[in-house]
Amino acid sequence: MGSRSKQPRRITMLATFVEWLEDYTRSEGVTGLVQGVLGVLGFGGLLSVLFGDSGIRAGILVGAMLGVLGLMAILFARQSRMGRELELMRKTVRRCYSMLDRHTLPDWRITSWRHVIRVQQNGDTIETISLTGIVEGDQVESFVFWSGAGWHWPRRHQRRFQVTARTAMRGDQGGTRPDLVHFWISDNAVASAIHLPRSLRHGDEASFDISVFWPAKCLPLARGGSVEEFARSFANPLPNLRYSVVLPAGLAVCYEAIGLEPGGVEHELATGIDDDGRVVVTLAARDVPAGHRVGMRLDPAPEPTRARAIPGSC
Repeated sequence: MGSRSKQPRRITMLATFVEWLEDYTRSEGVTGLVQGVLGVLGFGGLLSVLFGDSGIRAGILVGAMLGVLGLMAILFARQSRMGRELELMRKTVRRCYSMLDRHTLPDWRITSWRHVIRVQQNGDTIETISLTGIVEGDQVESFVFWSGAGWHWPRRHQRRFQVTARTAMRGDQGGTRPDLVHFWISDNAVASAIHLPRSLRHGDEASFDISVFWPAKCLPLARGGSVEEFARSFANPLPNLRYSVVLPAGLAVCYEAIGLEPGGVEHELATGIDDDGRVVVTLAARDVPAGHRVGMRLDPAPEPTRARAIPGSC
């Protein structure tokens, strides 16, 4: 029996044109391509004025349309390829950090953590964290911290999440911004890594001021319909913790401590009113044990209680 020869792949004129266009764009750039299209249109306009031939105008218009369509195809293909490569890089980084977190000892011993969360009317949060830590490892080049939303937070908000950090001011020095990257370890939890400008050795101390904008993080609480927990745990004993939540204007809550019992960790949980008339719930604790989750649980007060109670309490 004779063998059937393999049919050669058909190469269409459009495919050839797009391939040539991609090579040209790679060498000349998108700006060069746009300049070429504009040049062709201008030359075609000049010919149509001189000769008045509608066929020339039609041909030039078709050529320009092909150029634009080809450019769109190239840009779409590049964007899709870059999107896939970026997602692969993100997955790789997540796996690396997760592996390091599971199999290495803590590189930092936090000595002070001051955290303020300002909840806006629409549920957005503006957070500031001031922390000081001492290096426990032999040589450390980054500081990683984790945070998350306490509900099924929509993934579409991830693109609006923002986090920045500065070194703490010490006299006339400090206040500079180190490199910082963040990556999502789940739909509603994020890890942020501060990359230090120089390596720190065992016993060195560093302080950072961190700002976080988290869209819709506390939306259920801001709407007055859901309990919200604000809590953290630390890998090493924490000598000094101060955790404050500033509620939206007009919202009163019932509150209780998480992981803190009378006679246990020294702590104080109280409410107050800030200069804008907003309720502030503040937890202050000392000598928090390692791995011990502490914080506060806030629940919007029922309407009858809200009418007669001091704001921020039940």
